[in-house]
Amino acid sequence: MRRSCVLLFLLGLALPGFGQSNYAVLTGTVNRFVSISPLRGLVVELTAASTGAIRRVVTNQQGLFEAQPSCPMITN
Repeated sequence: MRRSCVLLFLLGLALPGFGQSNYAVLTGTVNRFVSISPLRGLVVELTAASTGAIRRVVTNQQGLFEAQPSCPMITN
């Protein structure tokens, strides 16, 4: 009985790890410093510190960018 309780307890500790994901969406806005007007067509380069992988996305008409997890990765 005690062994079963310990096993259930340890299994319960492991379950929160299954809810985590390596996929995230990164969004942002790029504006001019002085006039705060959006910069469109600007290339935003994102580099993963752990792997060195690079993602490049382009801002839209409102200066917004969005990096989806399915964006092509460039490895150095």
